[in-house]
Amino acid sequence: MCGILGASSNFALSDIDAALRSIKHRGPDEDLILEDDGATFGFARLSIMEITAGKQPLHLRDENLTALFNGEIYNYQELRMEMQAAGTQFKSTSEVEVLLRGYRRWGKGLFPKLRGMYAIAFWDSSEKTLILIRDPLGKKPLYWFRGENGFGFASEIKALWRLIPFDRAHLNREALVDYLVSDSVPTPRSIDDRIRKVKPGTILEIGTEEVSETCFWPSKISIRSSKKLEIADAFHLHLKKSVQRRLQSEVPVGIFLSSGLDSRAVASTVSKCIDQRIPSYTLQFSGTYDESKKAKEISRDYGFEHNVVASTDEDLAEIWQVAKNLVDEPLNDPAVLPMMLLSRAAGRSVKVAITGDGGDELFMGYPHFRLHRMPMVGSGLVASVLKPFLKSWPDNGEYFGLGFRLQRLSRGLGVNGIPNRDLAWRGGFKWDSVETFLKEDFFENVKIEQSLKELGREFFNSSFGDTNEARLSWWYFRTYLMDTVLVKVDRASMAFGVECRSPLLDIDLVEAVLNWRNEKALNAFPRKKLLELSIVKNGFSPPAKGKKHGMGVPVVRLLRTVLKDEFKALTNLELIESQGIFAIDQVEKLRHQLLEGRQEVRKEAWAIFVFQAWMQKFGDRLGKDY
Repeated sequence: MCGILGASSNFALSDIDAALRSIKHRGPDEDLILEDDGATFGFARLSIMEITAGKQPLHLRDENLTALFNGEIYNYQELRMEMQAAGTQFKSTSEVEVLLRGYRRWGKGLFPKLRGMYAIAFWDSSEKTLILIRDPLGKKPLYWFRGENGFGFASEIKALWRLIPFDRAHLNREALVDYLVSDSVPTPRSIDDRIRKVKPGTILEIGTEEVSETCFWPSKISIRSSKKLEIADAFHLHLKKSVQRRLQSEVPVGIFLSSGLDSRAVASTVSKCIDQRIPSYTLQFSGTYDESKKAKEISRDYGFEHNVVASTDEDLAEIWQVAKNLVDEPLNDPAVLPMMLLSRAAGRSVKVAITGDGGDELFMGYPHFRLHRMPMVGSGLVASVLKPFLKSWPDNGEYFGLGFRLQRLSRGLGVNGIPNRDLAWRGGFKWDSVETFLKEDFFENVKIEQSLKELGREFFNSSFGDTNEARLSWWYFRTYLMDTVLVKVDRASMAFGVECRSPLLDIDLVEAVLNWRNEKALNAFPRKKLLELSIVKNGFSPPAKGKKHGMGVPVVRLLRTVLKDEFKALTNLELIESQGIFAIDQVEKLRHQLLEGRQEVRKEAWAIFVFQAWMQKFGDRLGKDY
């Protein structure tokens, strides 16, 4: 795990150095800059595997090829042995040499063989070609640009802002609309219209004349029949193998633990794959948000050394000051704050943390997924009858309180199409309110209908079945999981030198579950039954039924108390007027609703709060005349 960057050699070495320093938090152990023929590369290393041999970037003089990567290749030893058996000779034991030799041996056929999480860069100096590769689920970030002044790539967008000139306005207006509606900037867009993200499962080649893309996942081989073992046994074996892969490390490993079924299934498997006690870390919230007591019992049962991490309002406000200066694209997910608290605490003792991310996308675990099955939710008649009642129920600011749920439900009633209805339920602003919230002259060239179509595109491009459930699961993998959840996890953990690994996002496991859903084989295992059965197969009692908890953050309370002054300052009407982006009357209305009213606007308020803080820190890098 690390921070990587590179650029064509016309950029000054001092700029490359400044870019590398901007992402030094991703790799605090070691940094290196390498000048090659036609390009320069920077690497900030977090040492986890092959600590002595794994230095990057690595250049093979006999091949005119240089490589560096961020992430982990869990099966690199297997690939190494396969190549050695065929006569390939190695000079080191490192992962990166396996990638270089593998690319020379198999070409693009290497990438479907990889198992892990990665963002890889190859530079072919003889062809003057840059090749960028991102893992199938987009776990590791990779930004790039190409213009008249050259090319560049990096793990975080802030590094590229040290390279490209600030000669005109570059705020991506479509990306801002996407963020307001969906909580994040969707791949392949970025908040800067000069910079893009590499798509997941994609090989991007940047040559002297053109840029081309090749998709290596999903492939026809990925979409295959999977009825070989009884499904519960097959899933358990997949999970066990995935956990074993992710426990590979030359440094201490811990686990992030909650009381949720996803976390428990992973943790129970971890407990059976280790022969020593490892530390577990759980957040402790105040009020209705807390689940630390239950997590402590689970940790005891599984034999971990438990650590409780306080997440008071004051703690969240303090870590917000770190987050706003670190997260360089707007992200409307307040759970990044407790995730940072958890990572900071874990980072004092471990460099690797096992997580339970991915279970809700795999097994349709989000509560509102079930609502999509009800034909009445799309009925205009039902909406006209129920909406006035639902919208009038007061929101008390509690985590998933009744007022919050009813008002959120009202937003999606009567909306046709699952993607649009889903965005109405879970997103920040509903699209019709975006049109009034943005100033007309700022918004005039943005086509909201086209933005909605693009946000929902992957729902209709499902590679693993054409049922609504299969499409919804696939869509969440390609959007919400990748662009919100995994961004949150990556930025929060890497801020404190911790590598997060999620066994439920192992590509073999994901393919198996998606294929089972496509074959309707999951009908016998509703919701998260496979996770529950896996816990039992590990020798533990089945978990009692309980209320689902996320990483709840008391947004309303924070913005009304410890963050109130900053919220008011960032939404100051004179400041809003000077920016020329948001309508003053709409911002004033939102402030009133959040601070004094009973209307549920926490997600809208947090979206604006985050964006305004981002503008204050990074907006000047995009130019003043938006």
